[in-house]
Amino acid sequence: MTETYRPPNSAPVAEGQLRNTWKTFIGVVLALFATCIFLLLGIFVAQFSETFQAFGSELPLLTKLTINAIPFYMLAASFGGVLIAALIISWLVKKGFSIIYNLVVCYFTGSLTCVVASFIAMYLPVFTVGQAV
Repeated sequence: MTETYRPPNSAPVAEGQLRNTWKTFIGVVLALFATCIFLLLGIFVAQFSETFQAFGSELPLLTKLTINAIPFYMLAASFGGVLIAALIISWLVKKGFSIIYNLVVCYFTGSLTCVVASFIAMYLPVFTVGQAV
């Protein structure tokens, strides 16, 4: 009558699964944040381009490049939605997760780089307009 104790068959959550769950959450948050950055840059830069054209003075090269990059910002914002969907699907299927997570990190880093470059480019015409006046 003395049987040995057998633990239940349910296995605890593996540490790797828990880590991937947190990485998925962080990846989705980063991708959402980067997508919002690209959308706001597209709207923000478009409004400033109209203001700069009203002055009629020659714009610096970086500002011209940033204004011409407005379609890229909108395309990059739509790519963020695809990345979020791919990240969630790869987490559910448990295949190719690390590659897509690395893409999300690169996407986020690229969005921050675009923000810095855009702010510098939008500030440069202040010097040009100041010289024209």
